[in-house]
This record gives sequence, C-alpha cells and structure tokens, in this order.
Amino acid sequence: MQIDHIVTQLAPSETDRIKAEMDARGLPFEPDWGKRAKGFHVSNIWIGEQYFELVTITAPDNLWQPEWVERFVRGERGTCCLFIRLEGDLEGAQRALSAAGLNPGPIQRTSFRFFFNLLQKRMPWRFFLCPKLPGTDIELGFIQYDDGALARFRRYMVPNAEEQGLNGLSHAVLASHEPDAANALLERAGAALKGQLPVAAEPATGGHALRLSAHADAARAGLAFTVFDAQVQA
Repeated sequence: MQIDHIVTQLAPSETDRIKAEMDARGLPFEPDWGKRAKGFHVSNIWIGEQYFELVTITAPDNLWQPEWVERFVRGERGTCCLFIRLEGDLEGAQRALSAAGLNPGPIQRTSFRFFFNLLQKRMPWRFFLCPKLPGTDIELGFIQYDDGALARFRRYMVPNAEEQGLNGLSHAVLASHEPDAANALLERAGAALKGQLPVAAEPATGGHALRLSAHADAARAGLAFTVFDAQVQA
C-alpha cells in the first residue's frame, strides 16, 4: 500500500499563495493546467506518482463530491482526505475494513457529465471513503486503478516535481486531538488489509494538519514546503 493523493479544498486566493511558495522553492505547479467542470476547478501538484489535488468550489450548483461540497459550505478548508492506493480486490478491502469497524462508504467511480449534461466521462479508477480519523478533519480514502490505467495516466502527471529531484511521497503523519484512538484505528485497518498503512497519527499542536515525507535526490535533501495545512519534508 502507498499514498496516492491528498485532497485539499481551498479558497481561490490560496491557490495563488501556494503557487508563489512553489515558485520560491523552484518546484513546478501550473494551476491553470487543471480541469474545470461545472461549479469547481481542480489543479494538481505532482510529486512522482503522488499528488495534491487542490479543489476550489466556484458555484453552489456543482458536480464535485457532494459530501466534500457540504464540508466546504460549512467553511472547512484544507486537507479533507488522504487516499491510499490499493491493489487487488477492492470489494474485499471494503468488507475487511467494515468488519474492522472503519465504516467504509460505498464503492464509487469518478465520472463527470458535460455537453449540456448529455454525455458522461467515466474515469479509470474506483474508490471508497471512510469517516474522518479520530481527532482530525481528514477522511481516509482507498482507491484502485483499472488495469493499465496508471501507466497510461503517467503522461498526464505534469508538470512534475520529479524534474527537480522530488520523486514521491512515502509516509504521512496526521495531527490528531485523539492520537491514540487514531493510531488504534489505523492499526486495525492495516491488520484487516494484511499490511501496514503508510500513515500514522501524532498529537495535534496547532501547527500543520498533515506532515508528509518525500523521496528526494541528494541535492534536494532537507527541502520543505507547505501546501496550505500540509507540510512536505524531503
């Protein structure tokens, strides 16, 4: 199991601030290269095969994930979901996590309607969501790509921090007001899936909601930057 991506919901002005920080670190980020659909805009910060999915809601009537729209309307901003990439049986993983008490939601496939809502584009992945981890505002998601989809998708992972020596995200640590409960749940999830999740919890101190470790070339060792409430450290 490995990190796939982090969903971060933002006000439009925050994207500009993140762009300025990435530029200052010499790391590529092109917000205008993202996708736009009815009522929302998504832009990605690629770090190898992992990424931040930065989402701005632009209209009340939109096609974004409904439960995340509700959170946005309530005023929640920042990291809202950490996705773990799964191989193998997604339905089996969902059943195992349910038995372990994580209360996973239904399996979904991302799709978007366009051309006056007459056509639908189905994306080559399926996923399900679990509730917020104890003491955090961060949900845990599990995603599985269709056969061969990740390799085909690789050409769209641009611009990519790999070009500047950052090669991927390896581990996540969530700030929790209930770290013992959060870690116990993560351990149950790992046991249910017969592996170790690349995520743990630590006591919240009022700083970042999420810390991420990055694989880096020697020249980039020690590099750190922030994506709203998440810190990346090489």
